Amino acid sequence: MSTILIVDDDQMILRTVEYTLTGGGHNVILTSKPEEAAALAELHGVDAVVLDVIMPGRSGYEVLEDMRHNPKTARIPVLMLSSLAKTSDRVKGLRRGASEYVAKPFDPEELNLRLNRLLANTELNDVEFQGKLESISFAEVAQGFLRGDRHGVLEVVCGNIRGEIMIESGRVIAASFALLNGTQALLAMLGLKEGTFRFIHRPPDFEKTDSGVEISIQQAIFTYVWMEDELNRREEVNEDTLLWPALHDQTQPEIPTGWDALPLFLVSQEITNQPGVALKVILTRILAAPRAVQLAVGVLIENGHILCTSTIPDILPANTANLSDLEAAVARITNTARARGFGTEQIDILLAVESSTHGTLFELRQNIDASAIAGSGDSMSAAWGRGDAALLALRGPDGELVVNIVSVESKTACRKIKDRMSEYACAIILVADPAAISDLKWIVEWLDNAPTGHWGIFMTTRACISSEILAMLEVKNRWTYHAGLPSTFEELVDLAAAAATEDC
Repeated sequence: MSTILIVDDDQMILRTVEYTLTGGGHNVILTSKPEEAAALAELHGVDAVVLDVIMPGRSGYEVLEDMRHNPKTARIPVLMLSSLAKTSDRVKGLRRGASEYVAKPFDPEELNLRLNRLLANTELNDVEFQGKLESISFAEVAQGFLRGDRHGVLEVVCGNIRGEIMIESGRVIAASFALLNGTQALLAMLGLKEGTFRFIHRPPDFEKTDSGVEISIQQAIFTYVWMEDELNRREEVNEDTLLWPALHDQTQPEIPTGWDALPLFLVSQEITNQPGVALKVILTRILAAPRAVQLAVGVLIENGHILCTSTIPDILPANTANLSDLEAAVARITNTARARGFGTEQIDILLAVESSTHGTLFELRQNIDASAIAGSGDSMSAAWGRGDAALLALRGPDGELVVNIVSVESKTACRKIKDRMSEYACAIILVADPAAISDLKWIVEWLDNAPTGHWGIFMTTRACISSEILAMLEVKNRWTYHAGLPSTFEELVDLAAAAATEDC
């Protein structure tokens, strides 16, 4: 099933084409605003575009030009649909890069047939090879581009995460994987043991990287092999193990000779900001390639910068000993918030959810030990019913953490929290329904532009919306993404604590 973007300023035509294409088995995205068409085509990775020619503000020819100058949309087939029916008009559209031209009024069956032919030809001509990483390693696939003169994009998909390598004349000019770019993206993809890949031919007109320097696949492979060798000769650090800063080490660690390829400072600061954070939580932050992060942890342990224990070490202050998992998680997030200038005793955070995650949230709330809750706590259903956020106050060793839980379906509650956004140090969003993302974007925008050190985390289980969320967060400085919903409330709080970034 293909996804088609329909662009037309006439609502009747827009709906008619929608009905025609959905009847033909396609998914559709609609817009009557030509100025946003090229961006929508890139964001949603559409398979084809049905484009009107005469529109106010920006013509179809201009939209087509925008798409053809963007490497990510340059090869998307475009069917122009226009009331301009002369042969000269059709020739003009085709010369400007249209793949097909259909005159209005159109025959629905003809439109579907022409579009299906375009899609079939594109798949046949553009995808030069594809396969599974279980059968051939990413290193073998990537090394194939050190020979030859290919131009195009190598796409890699593993679970909810998508990677992309842009290749010009057999050279890598850009690489991305989740939130990573450049060499770190290549290192992350080199570590994949499963997933799929496909190479799509595109013309050699990509924009170069900001530095204008080629990214070396061979050097990335050498670095990855070196990291694997170093990790193999060390005792493995279990992903559930807790990591703590050494008390004497609160500044940037000295980088030992030969380790400058590792994210030592990023990992050290993460652990300093979140004492007792588990390695698996650091890995979800996507600071760097996973194996680079794991080796950085090993080197920091060896050099005495961090401690590695399964319990709270005796070296830490007495008031942090004998804490429950939830109390320790509360301590981590409240300490982080205070370090960023929020509150003294009580710290407030926002937890925004939508209806398809209510069941998960109710279960997490029900399993909290009563001794960890200050007061009785609000009934979520009752609070949302009267148009309020439900308050959940959690005890910590140095004050309370108040979780303000709001459901986006309660419009009154959402209006109320808009007036209090500056009070929430952190925002957590749980989402599984793609339709709910638009109702949550205002939280993302507000927090990302806030004058103080707020931060946020998006959590979801739906693979179909991961790419949309990652695309939205790619241009945000204060947000991070976590694939999956937490299994306990302490895990939710821990992930929120770990989401704090040094950019805030």
